Amino acid sequence: MPMLAQGRIAAANTPQMAWVAPPGSAPNFSINLCNIGDAIVYVSVAYQQEGAATAINMENKFPLDPAGTKGNTLERTNVLLSAGMQVWITCSEANAVDWQIYGYEA
Repeated sequence: MPMLAQGRIAAANTPQMAWVAPPGSAPNFSINLCNIGDAIVYVSVAYQQEGAATAINMENKFPLDPAGTKGNTLERTNVLLSAGMQVWITCSEANAVDWQIYGYEA
C-alpha cells in the first residue's frame, strides 16, 4: 500500500493533525503507531470533519509498551473516512511515538 503520511508526535498531550482525506476521495487506509521510547506511553487517535467542534475517538489513551517489547505498536486497518475528514493523534510523551498512515485515496 502507498504511504499517505508519516511523522513523530512532537508535543505531549497536544493533538497533532496527521492527515486529511483529499477532496472528492473516499479513502481506505491503515494507521500504525510505534512507541520508540523507554517508558509506557498512552496514545489517542481521533477523526473529525474539518471545522467540527468535536472529534470522534478510534482509540482513547491506549497504552503502548516501551520500545523493543511485544506491545509497543498499535495498528488499525481498513479505516474508511469521507473526503475532508482529518486524522488526529495525541501522545502522553513528546517524541516517543512514530506513526504511519498508508492506504488508498479512492
